[in-house]
Amino acid sequence: MSENKVIHYDSSEAASIKTVTGWVSSCGRFWGDDEHMARYDGCTHVSCKKCGTSIPVRGVAICDACRAVIDAEKWAAMPLAEWNGTDPLYSEVIDQYTSDVGQINDYCAENGISIEDLRLVICTPNFANEIDANEHFCDDLPEDSEVPADLEAAVNALNAVIRSMRESAVALSWSPGKFRPTVESLGLGGTT
Repeated sequence: MSENKVIHYDSSEAASIKTVTGWVSSCGRFWGDDEHMARYDGCTHVSCKKCGTSIPVRGVAICDACRAVIDAEKWAAMPLAEWNGTDPLYSEVIDQYTSDVGQINDYCAENGISIEDLRLVICTPNFANEIDANEHFCDDLPEDSEVPADLEAAVNALNAVIRSMRESAVALSWSPGKFRPTVESLGLGGTT
């Protein structure tokens, strides 16, 4: 718009009515030419991408039955490893961690399932990470300054404890790993 031209509020040049066309979801949101988002926003159900079953929209595109098959195939494709008898095992099927083989046996007997049905995974340890005091307190420090020497010494002492815990294999927690245990290493017989 030219700086020299003057257009008053009540002038026909100040504004005009235009017709806009676009997709509007059943929720009343305007999506312009994005038909996919308008349909997704306005629908309550979608078809499972694997089997076509109608499922409620909840951020997933695969039904529970197909997800179970995919998860079982993913678990079966995991490499086998010997379980050491102490690290926790995790079962996504029942969302539980355990190192107690007796508890695993009892659960299988009570629920009429096999050990393979639990889809156990050997867990890996999560260790504490060392702390960089200047990075940790960067939002509290003036620009281009460092933490006081006493605080730096305390953080260094903490880091020494963290290193010691890692070297001694003292984990803060455990996460499902990349290996499934052999049934023989569980001492239960059978095959996995």
